[in-house]
Amino acid sequence: MTTIDQTFAGSQFGPLFENWHKIAHNQLDKAFHLSPHLSFDDTTRLAFFSDAHRGVNNRDDFFAPNAGLFYHALSHYFHEAFTFVEVGDGDELWHNHSFADIRRTYSKIFDRFAQFNRAGRLHLIVGNHDSPQGLFDPTEKDGIPLTQGLRLTYAPTGQKLFAVHGHQADPDGDRNWDVIRRQSRYFWHYLLRSGLARFYHFAEPEFNLPHKPELLRLPRWFSDWALTKAVRLETAIKMWLEREKQIVISGHTHMVNFPGRGELPHFNTGHCTTPGYITGLEINEGVLAMVKWTDWDGVYARTVLRQMPLGEVMG
Repeated sequence: MTTIDQTFAGSQFGPLFENWHKIAHNQLDKAFHLSPHLSFDDTTRLAFFSDAHRGVNNRDDFFAPNAGLFYHALSHYFHEAFTFVEVGDGDELWHNHSFADIRRTYSKIFDRFAQFNRAGRLHLIVGNHDSPQGLFDPTEKDGIPLTQGLRLTYAPTGQKLFAVHGHQADPDGDRNWDVIRRQSRYFWHYLLRSGLARFYHFAEPEFNLPHKPELLRLPRWFSDWALTKAVRLETAIKMWLEREKQIVISGHTHMVNFPGRGELPHFNTGHCTTPGYITGLEINEGVLAMVKWTDWDGVYARTVLRQMPLGEVMG
């Protein structure tokens, strides 16, 4: 157990956290039942990416430095016959008022999404930053409906997977959604523009993921403190998946996670907002892999950080 996990080891089952988890689990249940189902086998190729936070190419558009890299990876997956699943927060509609402006800024990406959609190989999952409405209200992008999640069944073993953004596991995120959105739009938005954004970049994940996520340019103790809420949220997800016997793929926290054999099967795609790299998950020929795409002065490369046959994943 890591130090940051230990922060909650002694307290997460107290009365306050029991109520917190109950609300979180009810919201995950709701998202699960509202999600479509997809069965797949070893001939299926799937790619899962989240938290691009596409903006309008201004000073607080975290996605802008990685736009070319993301488009390159997206094109790779299109030509290699992958089904692309965007696991929420693809667009930044808390800081920006108009999806049309984002669509215009990244027209090449949305044109590629349209190609995936025409081929029946696109699933867009809603994240809390994707919608200018309430978290469970219907929404769409470019005429493509967003879903609360995607339920999957791996036909060779019968294993169940659930791809969901993960904000549903934060009760405050639903109950105080409009307040948090306004705070983000009219307060944090301008702090990020003034230079705070540089503290929200993560250290680049390495091969085999030996280290826990860490925010750059912050003392390690402060980075740990800043990530404790994310750990609490992921604890609620793990408790839910253990009860439901599900493998969960989520995003939201921006924290890459790929558990080992025998560990609870909660996988986190990471994010696409630290300049120079993006991370995601692939399923190809029955193997689940965490991948990192990097941009070295316009030279794009894909690296497998960790992988495991899906049949060996606990679930």
